[in-house]
Amino acid sequence: MKIDKIISKLNFKKIGIHCLIWLVLVFLNFLVAKNFRFNFNIFFFVWLWVIYILLFYINYLVLMPYFFFKRRFVLYSIFAITLLVDVYYIKNRLELEQFKEDFENIDSRLPPPQDVLVPFDSTKVNIDNPDELMSLYGTPPPEDRQRPEPFRKRLPWGINFISLYSLLLIYTVSISVKLVQRWQEDERRKSEIEKEKIATELNFLKQQINPHFLFNSLNSIYSLSISKSEKVTNSILKLSSLLRYMLYDSDNKPVSLKDELSTITDYIELQKLRLTEKVSLKYKIIGDPEQFRIEPFILIPLIENAFKYGVDSVNESFINIMVTIYHNKLDLVIKNKIVLKTIENKKSESGIGLKNIQRRLDLLYSGDYNFVAEAKDDVFLVHLEIKHKV
Repeated sequence: MKIDKIISKLNFKKIGIHCLIWLVLVFLNFLVAKNFRFNFNIFFFVWLWVIYILLFYINYLVLMPYFFFKRRFVLYSIFAITLLVDVYYIKNRLELEQFKEDFENIDSRLPPPQDVLVPFDSTKVNIDNPDELMSLYGTPPPEDRQRPEPFRKRLPWGINFISLYSLLLIYTVSISVKLVQRWQEDERRKSEIEKEKIATELNFLKQQINPHFLFNSLNSIYSLSISKSEKVTNSILKLSSLLRYMLYDSDNKPVSLKDELSTITDYIELQKLRLTEKVSLKYKIIGDPEQFRIEPFILIPLIENAFKYGVDSVNESFINIMVTIYHNKLDLVIKNKIVLKTIENKKSESGIGLKNIQRRLDLLYSGDYNFVAEAKDDVFLVHLEIKHKV
């Protein structure tokens, strides 16, 4: 069971990318190394890359996650230095065994020392004294000259430098890859948290809208039931359609504008049932909403506010609603007369209204909408323009 969990957590895509990169690096190094002037040894070559890979993943999988990212910097430094020293020692021993024979062969191929004839007065120099001969030759006499000591104890400084440089390069790449990967994971996590936060806030805002929307519809049907109107049955059917749309057809994802407008039409038909002749209502759609998609319940609250604050059964009032679709844009214009009771209603407003709508627009259409809500004289104007959301 534990093995299954471990396998399920493995990121095979990432593993495949790592394997591919290592294969490319090993192959390129193989092409260069096999043509090097020293004898190529496939076993030494394999062990060398095993050391590189172990160094990379010990830091990548152990030291960085369990020490560096947990801010245990002192322990990380101790383990990192210990790891590099140990790996350098092992690599140095392998290289010593690999290159020892090559350097000894080079020593054996050195040209023999050449005698240098320097004219001198033999009467003034004691040829039996090596120091006097040394002053003439500048080097020990030919018969005393020794060949370099065989290559047994250490590598030349140039190879040691390259060896240390290669280890530090692999270790630095390991740190860089892990840091970049951690940064990407943090950014992805922040993005997911932000999305969850937005989704939660949208659900909260939508829950504020839907009860308000439902209560107004029930009030309209209730007024019809009191008068025992024959329109009650049809009204209940329309309300049922509205509830179905709210519960099943709009789950915080873009819906067809045609469906949204159909829901608005049903809502307006419900509201008409309680309107008197004192209220003038105009509702018009221009353009084809078939291909346009929109977030659900963006338009309905605006229209609902017009009916809530623009209906007067005693004095003359009006509500004009114009929906226009053109050039991948939706344009909604709502005008209604400001009824006196609006001022009193605003005092008791529970926060469900224009602020709610503005917040949803900010979350869903940031930078892709224009929204104006203002009162001029005795007319309240709402103008909303939304770009097509693909």
